[in-house]
Amino acid sequence: MRFGFQLLLFVAATMAGAGVMGLDGLTLAVLLGLTFLGASLLVVQRLDPGREIGLDDMMALGVALRWVMASFTYLVVNKASPGLVAPDEIYYDNASLYYSEFLLGHVPDPYIDASPGGVILTSGIVFRFFGFVPMVPRYINGVLGGWTVVAAGLIGRRLANAEVGRRAALLTAITPSLVLWASLNTKDTATLLGAEMALWAFLEMRDRFRLSMLACFVASLLLVAYNRTYQVSFIVAGVAASFIMAERGRLLRNLGVSVVLGAVVVVIVRTTGAAEFATGDGATMATINTLREAYATGAGSAINIRLVDTSTPAGLALLAPFGLFYFFFAPIPFTGTSIISQATTPEMLAWYYLLGSTWRGMVQLTRHRFRAIAPLLVYVGASSIGWSLVVTNVGTLYRYRGQVFFVMIICIATDMVRRKHERAARAAVVPPEIAYARALAARRETEAARPRAAAPANR
Repeated sequence: MRFGFQLLLFVAATMAGAGVMGLDGLTLAVLLGLTFLGASLLVVQRLDPGREIGLDDMMALGVALRWVMASFTYLVVNKASPGLVAPDEIYYDNASLYYSEFLLGHVPDPYIDASPGGVILTSGIVFRFFGFVPMVPRYINGVLGGWTVVAAGLIGRRLANAEVGRRAALLTAITPSLVLWASLNTKDTATLLGAEMALWAFLEMRDRFRLSMLACFVASLLLVAYNRTYQVSFIVAGVAASFIMAERGRLLRNLGVSVVLGAVVVVIVRTTGAAEFATGDGATMATINTLREAYATGAGSAINIRLVDTSTPAGLALLAPFGLFYFFFAPIPFTGTSIISQATTPEMLAWYYLLGSTWRGMVQLTRHRFRAIAPLLVYVGASSIGWSLVVTNVGTLYRYRGQVFFVMIICIATDMVRRKHERAARAAVVPPEIAYARALAARRETEAARPRAAAPANR
């Protein structure tokens, strides 16, 4: 049995046993999580026929790590300091509990004129049928985290090859921040999964249009829209950029696909309210400034937004370099005093060490697969600029970086695989002096093994 499945079975058995001993609904969480995971693996087998990438094992590994983290954060961290990792977790738990009471007919509908959103809706349904068991939505979110592992592998294979896809899936499975966000009852993992799958489906459709990929694209955009509505615009930016760089020889085909996808995007944006953020220049600036102040208020790790006047577009442009620096490189190791900032230090040091690998992998993909990587790079650019101009809390920026980090992981995987093959090629090349010595030795062995001619008899 493969390592990922071995670890998953060990974690599931351990947690289920702890649940039997009375630990906060762990047994129910494991049973429902395994049911969801089993159905997911059936789909994964169709996405990875012949186990070219080994996505099933990578998914099992990712889910196992996320279930361990979910148990630790809820049973240990949240008991000692509720909301320490993600304060909005408390809100989602309470709002989902109230929504489950509505589903039971005990209270009025709290969302008459709006959707409750993905997290509250799904968690509310879980609490409606199984009672208030907070571990269940966290374990289900862990399986969604396993799906982000699968999505990274699929995109890596599409951009490069199966080996890059497998390495990207492995790195996604074990990256600490991605493990952490997928262990909480928040909207981050569902949004990340929607963005990854939408971009993957688009890359597939651009090469060969299929209704199944169109359905995947639509479902993924809806998943993003009902969790973090404005993030749809970041995905749309990547899709639009791809059509600008389309080949001339496939102009008519790409025009047809763009019309179909454009219509889909317009319908989703209008029905979900993704365009309501920008209702006019003045309103947009006021909204951005209000959000920026809210992120900075009371935050111990807030960015100093008084460095420039951000009430004008020119001021926002001056703030952008500061925001982008924090988005990609914060939290700075050994500078924070909080538990969270200290806990991120190992991952940040590893991220700094791999920056060169990230750059080399991006250059390689841009050089050889520019049209394929372009939508992802535009998505990263739009997302990073958008968040860095609005979010002024270092911890939140660190969390939002997880929404684009899969692109960096794929670049790292590309460089790792390239260097692996280069090392193998160098090892296979024999220096001339060694080759000459080997040839002489082989010649001596051949001559020694050759039968000698019999000496003539004396007459």
